[in-house]
Amino acid sequence: MLDDGDWTVIARFQKTIALGVLGVSLAACSPDVYTPKTAIAAAAADPTGVVGTFEMTVQRVGRQDNMVYLDSADNYRDPTTLIIAIHESTANDLLQGTSQTAEQYFMHRRVRASGLAKKVPVGRLKADGTVDSIYYQTQVFIGGVEDIKILPSD
Repeated sequence: MLDDGDWTVIARFQKTIALGVLGVSLAACSPDVYTPKTAIAAAAADPTGVVGTFEMTVQRVGRQDNMVYLDSADNYRDPTTLIIAIHESTANDLLQGTSQTAEQYFMHRRVRASGLAKKVPVGRLKADGTVDSIYYQTQVFIGGVEDIKILPSD
């Protein structure tokens, strides 16, 4: 005969199994590869962000604060722009063995990145350095060189 402690252990085990099945089911529902549009929608729906694989053609390359940003559109402030954020050291590792700048290497090329897409608040600064307004970008954060690939031309 089972006592209350045994039933508690069984209930916890059942919950753990149910959450595991739910997690696998949710992962199966996500697309194999996110486009800028689907990534932005998914990140907007989940404030913790979305882990996945993201594909886009780089339309703009920007730099700020030891980061290189690959943008899916010319206007990085446009809410429909997906941005892949690459730490400068990772970008340098990617460019090793080439004589190209990040701009030359990535511009107008199709890339696939694995990472976390998250909606990020960005402050617009006034001339005096204070924040004028806030807008949001959807950025994909990658871990290292293994998380980004240049895809062959179509």
